[in-house]
Amino acid sequence: MPTNVGTLNDDNINDAVSNIIYGLDGNDTIFSSSSGLVYIYGGQGIDTIDYSDLAGGNAEIYGGAGADTIDGGSNAEAIYGGDDQDVITGWHGNDYIEGGRGNDQLYGDAGSDTIYGGDGADLLFGGEGADKLDGGSWDDVLDGGTGADTMIGGLGNDIFEVDDVGDFVEDSNMPGGGIDTVRSTISFSLANLAHVSGAIERLVLKGDGNIAGTGNALDNIIDGNSGNNVLSGLGGNDTLNGGDGADTMYGGANNDTYEVDNVGDKVDESIAGSGGIDTVLSKIGFSLANTGARVSGAFENLTLIGGSAVNGVGNSLDNIITGNSASNSLNGSTGHDTLNGKLGNDTLNGSAGLDIFVFDTTLNAATNVDTIVGYFVDSDTIQLDNDVMAGLGATLGTLGAEKLWRTYTGVAHDADDRIIYQIHTGKLFYDADGNGAGGSIHFATLDADLALTNADFVVI
Repeated sequence: MPTNVGTLNDDNINDAVSNIIYGLDGNDTIFSSSSGLVYIYGGQGIDTIDYSDLAGGNAEIYGGAGADTIDGGSNAEAIYGGDDQDVITGWHGNDYIEGGRGNDQLYGDAGSDTIYGGDGADLLFGGEGADKLDGGSWDDVLDGGTGADTMIGGLGNDIFEVDDVGDFVEDSNMPGGGIDTVRSTISFSLANLAHVSGAIERLVLKGDGNIAGTGNALDNIIDGNSGNNVLSGLGGNDTLNGGDGADTMYGGANNDTYEVDNVGDKVDESIAGSGGIDTVLSKIGFSLANTGARVSGAFENLTLIGGSAVNGVGNSLDNIITGNSASNSLNGSTGHDTLNGKLGNDTLNGSAGLDIFVFDTTLNAATNVDTIVGYFVDSDTIQLDNDVMAGLGATLGTLGAEKLWRTYTGVAHDADDRIIYQIHTGKLFYDADGNGAGGSIHFATLDADLALTNADFVVI
């Protein structure tokens, strides 16, 4: 066979005759338009190999060491990237592409291609046709393009792009299989064995279509798109976020978390087999008692997120209701509830039940003072975080009797006083030193004239 051998320097080879071409060392540029079976060896260095004008026949290309750029032709080729970070495009034909070592970008384009990433964090794109992609080890992105594609993630945290009802994704159940994600523009179920093999934890719906996403028995994270989605967690401790749009979310069994950001969102724990301790994270005002229109089933916890001054309401269960950084109104409704306003000037109403009010954020008498409505001395409790109120001491549990002072002045009277209740105003103050030298900080307001004792306070 006619052979063209380069030098140890940077060569520019433009060959229309040879069937075997060696670049050797150096950063070489190789163009081939020969006919028949052509072998091209880039060798050492950062090489550019282009045989898109191949007159006919097939080619085998070996990039060798170095970060190579290889452009294929119109027929079937076998392309091996070798070491380093290669960019390989097969173009037309049913190509076999292997990235080798390094973080490679591998594009099949037209034809039914087989692409293997090898070692490294690779991008594999099949293009047109029914392609087979295998990421190998490390964290890979696999996108079959159009057509019914097979995508195998292997080890690492892999991402699979799904856009065809015939797509099949497979990932390793072995240790090191990673946390894997399917990103889909069509309805997709991680539990559908006709389209999924192995352990895949996350599902992200793309685009704006009204499509559905379903999890599996693992702890899934399922994100919707801008359309009106139906998300189902099935087994596992799942996190469901519908995204924009009016979404319906079913957590299923175990402890699930729902993120709500649209007044049309609905959360559902009523299906047989549902259960666990479930939490709604809401960017908008939300009531766990709003059955039918927005809530079905039993939800235990509500956390307000974002920075808007929105309100949260519990139900008949023992709820944990948490505010955000704005000024919220939290109402526990019936049940033995725990209310934590977090930052902001919040209004906390435990309503019926044995309720707990938590203070665990940085004190600020202007921007972080909560009002407790309807505090019952014989049933409710105030929890104080000693990381915030260090003067309470390291001993956890019921506040020491010497640390509470009830007074009309709102000022400590000896060095032991830490929590001061101003009787006629209902204000609660924290005093770090008990002598007023550092000043006391107003952090809450209760009803006036309460018969508070140290038993109403618990240090956490």
